[in-house]
Amino acid sequence: MSQNKPDNEFHAKNCATRNLGVALIFVAICGWILYLNWRDLNKPYREPSLYALFLYILSIIVSYQMLQIFSCLREQLVIALNLLIGFRGVVMKIIPNVLIHLVFPLRLTFLVLWVFALLVSLTMIVSAASAPKTA
Repeated sequence: MSQNKPDNEFHAKNCATRNLGVALIFVAICGWILYLNWRDLNKPYREPSLYALFLYILSIIVSYQMLQIFSCLREQLVIALNLLIGFRGVVMKIIPNVLIHLVFPLRLTFLVLWVFALLVSLTMIVSAASAPKTA
């Protein structure tokens, strides 16, 4: 029980539905990733470099740790989507022939999911702006 207490305190202080700054960070990240997905939508497939593979693995690790800290459903939806992007990148690097024929549908699906994530993160701003201020 004492191990979860610091995480609960961290989440209580930095919950995106109560903290406008954290909610703005969620919106900025979702908007940026949405733009990147839109930009790459019609580009041909390129196999990720080893550097990109390292970043995907790092993204998986960080996203998993963030899932442990942030317990609100809206926060977890956005973080889980980032986790899926990391897994997709690792799979595309390790076995590219499996998903090579599905590149455009995958990119389109992730674009739609990031639109959804941006809308969810915008609801976090509304919740944080209307949340009562605590000292």
